[in-house]
Amino acid sequence: MKPRLLVVYALCLLVPALSLGAGAWVLLRREAAQMEARAVETARQEALLVAERMALAVAEAEDALGDQFTPLRPPDREAALLDLERRNPLVRNTFVWSADQGLLWPPPEDTGSRERVRFRERFAALFAGELPWDGDHVLAPDLAEPADRSARLAPRALRAYAEAPAGAPVRAFTDSWMPWLHENRLHILGWAGDPTAEVWGVELEVMALLARLIEALPLQAAEGETWDLVDGAGRVLHRVGVDPEPEAAPQTSALISPRLPHWRIAWYRAPGIAPGSQGLMATGALVLALLLAVLGLGGALLLRLAWASQREALRKTTFVSNVSHELKTPLTTIRMYAEILEEGRIRDEARRRSYLETIGHESRRLARLVNNVLDFSRLEQGRKRYRPEPLDLAEAVREVVSRETPRLQAAGLRVEGLDGALPCPVRVDRDALEQILLNLLDNAVKYAGAGRRLEISLDQTGGRARLRVRDHGPGIPAAHRAKVFESFHRVDDTLTTRTPGSGLGLSIARRLARDLGGDLEFDAPPGGGARFTFTLPLEPGASA
Repeated sequence: MKPRLLVVYALCLLVPALSLGAGAWVLLRREAAQMEARAVETARQEALLVAERMALAVAEAEDALGDQFTPLRPPDREAALLDLERRNPLVRNTFVWSADQGLLWPPPEDTGSRERVRFRERFAALFAGELPWDGDHVLAPDLAEPADRSARLAPRALRAYAEAPAGAPVRAFTDSWMPWLHENRLHILGWAGDPTAEVWGVELEVMALLARLIEALPLQAAEGETWDLVDGAGRVLHRVGVDPEPEAAPQTSALISPRLPHWRIAWYRAPGIAPGSQGLMATGALVLALLLAVLGLGGALLLRLAWASQREALRKTTFVSNVSHELKTPLTTIRMYAEILEEGRIRDEARRRSYLETIGHESRRLARLVNNVLDFSRLEQGRKRYRPEPLDLAEAVREVVSRETPRLQAAGLRVEGLDGALPCPVRVDRDALEQILLNLLDNAVKYAGAGRRLEISLDQTGGRARLRVRDHGPGIPAAHRAKVFESFHRVDDTLTTRTPGSGLGLSIARRLARDLGGDLEFDAPPGGGARFTFTLPLEPGASA
């Protein structure tokens, strides 16, 4: 089947599949958006409940403290206020103020406590009479119907008024709480008495109150959600859950209490699908993925098969052409020199010996090529058989290099570094080992003759023998290094290339090395050239 026809069939499957998938995804996203809106509304209602619980906690704290300081009267009032300040964590400071004399307690001459000095500084305008005592304590004439919301926040004031003797003045039994901002921080002052005569009270410890407010927050946030308690300056006082994105706006928020101006509960959720929609989106995505897999995989598979078939056909065609060219070249040379010698036209003994050496060289070259093709076929079919035997790797390498020395010298290469190699006992198939070494040397002869030197070193490390073959040629281009061990791959695979080869030598060498329990790796060393590292396990019991 032609590749173009396969592409048309694949598109006929992919286009409807993608259209159907896009429509289904739009419907799923719409449903997810609706669930997102419902989730935000649920969070809003929960934020209102949390804010209401916090407002109740503030009112209860104020009510409990009011019950303690409101009944106090001279002459023991100052001592009782001081005792209340020491034992109650909700009380930060206590005070007594007179409309005629100003601040009576703590006395102005008390400068030993830095906190009391700061307390007088914070409320200096109030204690100096510059600002009125303006708390939420005004009650309606009809006790059954309070006039403003503050009566709900201070039920103790109503109870005290209701229990007062007949004809008692209203303000004498009224307490009040007032938020006070100083240096962009919130302070809360509570008092009892008549502001036109004398009042006494406490400054609330906001941090202790904060500890009670935190209890109203959820103990644990859902995945991706955040609950923040934020003060009037925008500072996060407490957070439950993950940190939201920088400068992210809350999806919903709720104010807490008039006693805490602009304090609010803020709720965030990380961008994404609402928790309730995760199951729907997961199920829909799974069904959609299966549908796209069934419809789209067929088209993708057809395209892949077409492209793979085309690439494989091109590689095999190139391989056959290269192998044919490689076989034809030595055969032509052998035949030509053999015919000349057969006809007896060469009388000079030196020339006869040269022709015979050329015939032998080309015959060995032809044998290596045929062996590579046969080894590749056996490895591909899994029919390669090995006969491991104990031998000295150093001696085996020397033998192969010694046999190949004339060919290496003819290519301009000088072998270095092998003379001092120590014995290295391994258990390996001799023929496979020689084939690996021949392919490495053959690669150096083809590509690294310009480097003049071929370094071969052998050592032992970690229970393995390590043979390194390093040339000083032009090296392998970076774009081809990842494919150096691929079958049929050559940097230049044209028939007109000056370097003969089929693109199988290094691929076969690595396969043989791994079948023997070792490996063959390539790296580009500093200074240029190419380095191949062949490792094998040492003979069990051998010492380094």
